Amino acid sequence: MDRLLKSTWSAKLEIILVATLFPLHALWYNFLGRIAALEKVNYERYFQLPSDTMYPMLPILSLFYMFVWVYPFILYIYLVVKLWPDYAKFRRIYIGFLVLILVSYAIWLAIPNEDTHRISESVLLSYGWTGKVTAFVYQVAAIWNSFPSFHTETVWFCYRLLRVYIKKSHWIALTIVIITMITVLAIRVHDILDLVGGVLLAEIVIQLVVKPLENRKAFSKGSHVFWCSLYLAIFVIAVALKIVLEKILHI
Repeated sequence: MDRLLKSTWSAKLEIILVATLFPLHALWYNFLGRIAALEKVNYERYFQLPSDTMYPMLPILSLFYMFVWVYPFILYIYLVVKLWPDYAKFRRIYIGFLVLILVSYAIWLAIPNEDTHRISESVLLSYGWTGKVTAFVYQVAAIWNSFPSFHTETVWFCYRLLRVYIKKSHWIALTIVIITMITVLAIRVHDILDLVGGVLLAEIVIQLVVKPLENRKAFSKGSHVFWCSLYLAIFVIAVALKIVLEKILHI
């Protein structure tokens, strides 16, 4: 067997460390929203359509919105089961997802876009407990990271990964894409152009990053220790940078 595929302790650790992207994104998501707010510029009016306030309000879908917060991690576990011990695929997925979030961050900061379609708290409370769940979603989800929709680009990215690696399972992921799009419109956290932007960005990353890496069999070389060190270095640098920026910007 190829030495790359042996289940050594370093190989197992590498697979675990791929998941460091999830807490890293969680740390930066709302922080980027606070930075965008400091710019005091809002391009939201350029992304509005007349139909954006015409979608029916369905607060119950806030539960599905919260499910999508953990969906990529669930898919990660599924891929571990299905693809183990092909570490090269996880390296490509890591790089692809890293590019996706970095480009998203750049767009959010370059084009601050505040979501203004949210329902007032007084109206939400009239829906009972589902309205309270939606109010919670509003509270924890940054209002500035609107275009492109990260929820949409994430579920589309996951769907396309399954099309690349596990073709028999992709229809479930496509169903999740459709429900997610309905959800973010129905609870008023995104508009239709946010969704279009999310799908386009995720598809661009799949076509220009993930598929070329897969076709060239990239990352089949390199020790597990090197990749473990790389994942840890990215995590540590990103956390340290966030701490420094918080002190500099006082946010």
